[in-house]
Order: sequence, then C-alpha cells, then structure tokens
Amino acid sequence: MIFQAHLFPQIYAEYQAYLARADDATSLRELQRTRLADVLGHALRQVPVYRETGVTLDAADPWRTLARLPAITKADLRQRLIDHCDDVLDPKRCRSVRTSGTTGEPLRIIHDFDHLRHAYALGLVRTHRTGLPLDRRVLYPFHTALDRWFEYTAPAYGLARIAEFGAVGDEDYWTDIVRLVRGYRPETIVGHPTRCLELADLLERHGGRGFEPPRLVNTWGERLAAAAARRLGGFFAAPVRDAYGMSEVGTIAVQCELSAYHVESERLWIEILDEAGEPVPRGQVGEVVITNLINRAMPLLRYRTGDLAALAEGACACGRPNIALRLVEGREPGRLVLPGGRRLGVRAVALPLQALPLARYQVVQRAPEEIELIVQPLPGTDQALLEQARGQAQAAVSQASEAVVRVTLRSDGAFVRRGARKMQEFVSYLPDAGWYESGGATAGTAS
Repeated sequence: MIFQAHLFPQIYAEYQAYLARADDATSLRELQRTRLADVLGHALRQVPVYRETGVTLDAADPWRTLARLPAITKADLRQRLIDHCDDVLDPKRCRSVRTSGTTGEPLRIIHDFDHLRHAYALGLVRTHRTGLPLDRRVLYPFHTALDRWFEYTAPAYGLARIAEFGAVGDEDYWTDIVRLVRGYRPETIVGHPTRCLELADLLERHGGRGFEPPRLVNTWGERLAAAAARRLGGFFAAPVRDAYGMSEVGTIAVQCELSAYHVESERLWIEILDEAGEPVPRGQVGEVVITNLINRAMPLLRYRTGDLAALAEGACACGRPNIALRLVEGREPGRLVLPGGRRLGVRAVALPLQALPLARYQVVQRAPEEIELIVQPLPGTDQALLEQARGQAQAAVSQASEAVVRVTLRSDGAFVRRGARKMQEFVSYLPDAGWYESGGATAGTAS
C-alpha cells in the first residue's frame, strides 16, 4: 500500500490523460504506433534476445518490424529469463510477479513502474465508465488465507476501500462474515467466478443477499460460464462484467455493457496467429499473441499465450474504438493418463458437463483407473441429467481404453484446490498430464 501511495499521483495523472483522449480511433492508432516504435527500439538496443536477432527498427511502420521477430513462449522465458530483461535494469523501479503455475511451472516476470502506472490508470478508466466512484467499497470474497475479515484502502485503485475474508472457519465464523458483508454494503464484488458463486451460496443459506444490490460484479481469473453469469446477475441483481488477463501482462480485455471483450489497446498489441505463426483473418480463431507496449524492464514482444480467440469483424455498438475479442474455450487443459500409458484429452469428458447448467465443474484423476467429475449444479440440472453426462464421459473413456476405467460424479461442489487461488478445471495427481508448455495462465486483474 505504501508503494501504491507513492505511485498514485502518477497513476492519477495518466488516468486523466486517458480520459482526455476520449474514444477516438485515429488517436488510439497513433498512440499504438508511437508506443510500439518506442518499445521495439528499446528492446532491439538493450535486450539481448531481441538485439541478437539483427532486426532493425522501421519507425514509420513498426508493425512490419514486429512481424520480423520470432514469437516467444513461456519455455523461452524460463530458459533465458535474464536475457529477456533490459541490460540496465533498475531494481528500484521494478516489481516482480510470479504466474500462478496452473498450466505448468510458475514463471517470474519483471514489470517496471511505467507498466504498473498505465495498468492501474486504465483500471480507473474502467471504473469511471461504469459510473462507480473511485473510492468505492469493494469486496473480495474468500480472497485471503486469513481466517478473519480484513479491510484496507488501496491507493492505486482510486483510494478504494477493500474488504476481504478467508475461506476457513466454523459456523459461528460464517454467521459473523454474513453480518459483516451486509453491514459493509459492497458497491463492487470482485473475484474468481467460483468465489463469487460461493458468496451467493453463503448469503442464500443465511436468508438472502440482505443489502442493496451492488453496482457491479466483476469476475476474472477463470472461465465464466454463461450459466454462472446468469446465477450471479440474478442473485446480486447487478450487471456482471468479466475480465480476461494473465499475470505476465495484467488485464488484457474486459467486457463492456454489450458483453464484448475490449482489449486494453492503449498498452497492448494483440495478434491472432495460426499454427504456422501467420495472422488469421478477422473473425477466425487462432492463438492470442501479445506485445506489451509499455514495459521496458522485461519487454514481452509477440508472447504466445496458448489461449484461443478471434478478433471481432466489426466495431462494437458500444462505440469504443478498442478492438474486441471473441474468446473461445482455450487449448486442451491436460491429458488423462489411462491404463497402459494411453492418453486422452480432458475435453472428451468435460464436453458433456459443459452442456449442462452448472456453476462450475472439475475433472480430477488420482489413478489411471479412477476419474472423478465434481460439479456444482444450478437450477435446471437434476440427477438424471448429471447421470446422463457421467455416462457420456464414461463412454468416451471406455472407447479410448481397453482396460476398465471408472468415471464417478459428485454433485456437492467440493472442488479440489492445490495451492492456486483460482480453481483449476483439471487436477491430475499423475505425471505427464500436461499439454501445452508455451501457454500462460489466464490470471486476469480486476477493476
């Protein structure tokens, strides 16, 4: 908080500058050109992995220069972390973060103060657009490891008042938490979809919401299923806005009032590439590849995320010039390891579950012969539908394995958590269950 307080005057100045630019497509394009040329020039001079490519900057068309650089992967960063950093890195003007590691080994990323200043400033812009005051009351449910209620002021979020509470306690603890939530009267509820759904369930068990509807429910960090969004919007009587992002670059895109995921184009350049690394036409699905236009400490140029999306074919009716993404289900999250060493993509057993009204689902494998499906049903999903989905998953596994593999299903929503704050859709206790090494975890940030 002390660090945020020192940085806040600069954050607020950037916030006002962004508001003054308004939603002008020509201005945004020129801003992107200038920032891309600046970060490319810096990287080609002062960052070893880019300097050794021998590529020279075309300041008039920096996009042509960018296209000549190879895409980088998570494995590349892990193997040559120092070589991806500025030659004259100033530790006093940097902060390091670690990715969540939910798609592989955690990775360390270095962000300079410029990156943080612009990321926070655009968060304030998003808050302004929702009509919320900057000093709003924010609730992060089940967000801390502490077994108590905790409040603080976050300068970088516009002096927002933030309350958190932990996920461990007896019935007296939860009764007290419900009382505190109702007395706090949050204007914004922020968190992973599973955490927000757990809050709705907790309040419902204790007699309902019990306070005026919040102005916004802001989800991030996990895939927000349509049924989950309906559940949250219905219970809290508030709009639900989802954010897509990752620790490597922060927030990437946020839903507008029309549900389009608008990219933070002021500080990120997005490419959608096919398997050969070539751009795909707008509207077609490919891999999201990101260039950070701001960070000089550890420039990420053409960073392969492993996520799949398509660029919107036309402008969004909301009027914002920022390009919109159509997010799709990401790459195969992992592989089931069947008896005899055979592999089966998790999606084969997840697809029947995705067709049901569920708040969340999870596939867990502890042994080759045992696969467990854990679900949290929403209204409209009865036991017969659950058994039908389990049977379809069982058939998919049986078709792929000559040995007997038992697929069981639990509908108590008691999901497995293995250290990561966000809930994983696939948990395997077996070796060699990974799939896509170069992808990054989608751990977004919220406004």
